[in-house]
Amino acid sequence: MVSGLPDGTKRCAIPWPVEKLGVMEPFDSSTTPLAGNGVWTSTIDSTGETAMIYALCYSDVDGTLEIQESGDGTNWLTTYTSPIWGTVGGGVMIQKMAKYTRVRYVNGAVAQTTFWIYVNRRYKVIAITEAK
Repeated sequence: MVSGLPDGTKRCAIPWPVEKLGVMEPFDSSTTPLAGNGVWTSTIDSTGETAMIYALCYSDVDGTLEIQESGDGTNWLTTYTSPIWGTVGGGVMIQKMAKYTRVRYVNGAVAQTTFWIYVNRRYKVIAITEAK
């Protein structure tokens, strides 16, 4: 409902929901080097409250960083992939599109001596704006 104020301003009496990002929190990580062609897979994020997934990794040899998503937790689609060059590292920030999301790191043919990966998530927060 809209009503007029003495100064002629119109205000809506119904609060408006606004989606905002909440605090980022650690979700999964590893510092265990992988063998040649080894794969590290994060825990599956299955909450519908996660808005963003962040992954940051480093390896002393080449590999690939992947984000995979699924509607059922069984059939996975790789929605993001990026080469990670040895001794350079890399990261990604993505908006979550499906209920189930996981991060994978696929090592190249050479065994790692140094590796770390950190996965964080940020929840969505629905805030109700003040009626204006």
